Order: sequence, then C-alpha cells, then structure tokens
Amino acid sequence: ALAKNIVALSELISARIELFDLTASGIDTLPASAAAYTPVYKKFDKIIRCYIAYAAKREISFTLNGDSRGQAKGIDHFEMIPLIVIDNAVKYSPNGQSIRINFSEDDEHINVEVTSYGPKIKDDEKTSIFEREFRGEHAIKNGQAGSGIGLYFARRMLENIGASIIVK
Repeated sequence: ALAKNIVALSELISARIELFDLTASGIDTLPASAAAYTPVYKKFDKIIRCYIAYAAKREISFTLNGDSRGQAKGIDHFEMIPLIVIDNAVKYSPNGQSIRINFSEDDEHINVEVTSYGPKIKDDEKTSIFEREFRGEHAIKNGQAGSGIGLYFARRMLENIGASIIVK
C-alpha cells in the first residue's frame, strides 16, 4: 500500500509539473494530436488514486459509477483534464463530503459527470469560471488558493478536439 501511495504521489507531482509547463507555454501552442488515444476512465481512476490520501484526511470520499472503455482521441495531455477537475472538486468540497464520478458512453460520446459540493457558483458566473484568471465570488471567500486558470485550460484542451465541459 505504501509503495502504491508513493507511485501515485510521484505521478501527481509529475502531472502538476506538466500543468505548470502547459501554463507557461500557453494552451494555444499545443496542437491536438490525431494519433493520441487516451482511455478516459483509466485516467480519471489514476488521478483519483493520487488524491485518496489527501481527501481521506478531510473525510472526503470518491464514488465511481458506470464504466467506460472508450478513448478520447487527439489530446496528448489528457491527464490534465481529470487532474484539474478532481483537484477543484477536492479543494472546494467541505470536509465529510463525497465526490461522485459517473461514466457513460455511446458510439460517439464519452460522458464524465463529476458531482461535488462546494462554494455556490452564481448563475452569471457559470460561463465565466472557464475564462482565464476568473474565480467565483464564493470560491474567493472560501479562502482556498487558486489562480483561475485550471478550468480555462481544461475547456481549451477539450475544445481543441470538439469536446466540451460545462457546469450545472
């Protein structure tokens, strides 16, 4: 268990360094790769395993429902998407909450729905949170550190392959 935790933490550090590199170079300089195929469920599962110890300290649990054998095509750095989404879910969830990740797919789409409880997002902020350096009023008041670039990068990466990210 300790060895698995060490491996998971080293993978998380590597993913965060990659996110830093992407931030420095800018998402617009990263073309989509026609050859890249990424197993979506596997990448989310990997990032969740990286966060289990941190989340457990705050009594935050993860529940995965459904499955997916589908692969996202065209994103060399796909791992950044679950990293950003799961990091935000854990960061903003109150202690003792559960984060649910639901997977479904059909012949053309892979759907991943991440549900967590956190600071209220005002209706007029629901599109703004995907703008670079924007942070919602309640996220700022919550006191959690953030730069407002994670969801911007996730949206841009997904748009590059014709996919989308939304908040409800």
